[in-house]
Amino acid sequence: MSSGYSFSGVTEESLDELEKQMRDKIGIQTGYGDTEVQARQLEKLFRYFDVDSSGEIDYDEFFAAMVRLNFVGVQREIEALFDRYDEDCSGTIDYKEFSYHVFGIGKSVYITGKARSAVDQVRDAIKLQGGMSGIHGLMRILRNFDTDGSKSLDAEELDIGLRDFGVRLTANELEFVMRYFDSDKSGKVSLEEFYKGMHGKMSRQRMEFVRDIFMSLETIAGRQTSGGGQYGKASREVMLDLEAMMDCYNSVAHPDVVSGAISEPEAQGQVMEAWANGAVEGLVSWVEFLNYYKALSACVADDREFLEGVQSTWSLPSHTETGVFRAGTSRLLDA
Repeated sequence: MSSGYSFSGVTEESLDELEKQMRDKIGIQTGYGDTEVQARQLEKLFRYFDVDSSGEIDYDEFFAAMVRLNFVGVQREIEALFDRYDEDCSGTIDYKEFSYHVFGIGKSVYITGKARSAVDQVRDAIKLQGGMSGIHGLMRILRNFDTDGSKSLDAEELDIGLRDFGVRLTANELEFVMRYFDSDKSGKVSLEEFYKGMHGKMSRQRMEFVRDIFMSLETIAGRQTSGGGQYGKASREVMLDLEAMMDCYNSVAHPDVVSGAISEPEAQGQVMEAWANGAVEGLVSWVEFLNYYKALSACVADDREFLEGVQSTWSLPSHTETGVFRAGTSRLLDA
């Protein structure tokens, strides 16, 4: 799966252009006021379609708002734009966060245009050096350089950590990475934001596949932590018992163990490092589960290789759904 493409075969550049057109339309409506005024105007538009006042909208509501902005004949692009921001496969997006992000004043890191190209070069180097587990292996090394426990690194520490992993950046590349990920201009890069930025975007097909595994594990290790909900939201309300789920994990079959890139204990260590320090001790949430696989996904270009590689590491009961409707939307997802 090419890094230049998003969901539905729509290029990332096309989605960047769609966002630019949104800014232009809102700019005209507001007389090109300051960016926060324009972001609030876009938020107001989406709020009109938020029928339950939840602060989130599903795809159908998002589509209606885009039509109100006179985006017609671009349904595939609108679907792909929604998927770009539905990062947990929940079927909804926070429209305030989306609106502010479109105008460049959101808190989360999202890579666009030339920035994406430069980060892709770093990501490709990580893939080449570390295989499917490259990002997880790199983050383990980088955390060792966080000597003050701040969960951030300065330029020298980041450069040394990358070199220790085998990734060498030019001075310009390092400057870019620091400038892009140093969102608060502190002279340091947040390890969490760097990790998320290295994920790239995970395709809808892959997210559905990972969610299917999560739901299969529910039958063995699931623990309900809140009330039930519709399909897309239910997985966020169930957490997995780490000990029980690890009984189903087969690190020997991990593709990087099979290839000899890492040892079986290293594969086990990466999984435990990703899931043992979550928000709730001993439990793994859907988002935590998904984030681990986003990092793996970023290092595997071929869909079949990713799906087979992930599936081989789990011994699970049968759980298949071929016609899953996303919560709150009429779009049929191919599982």
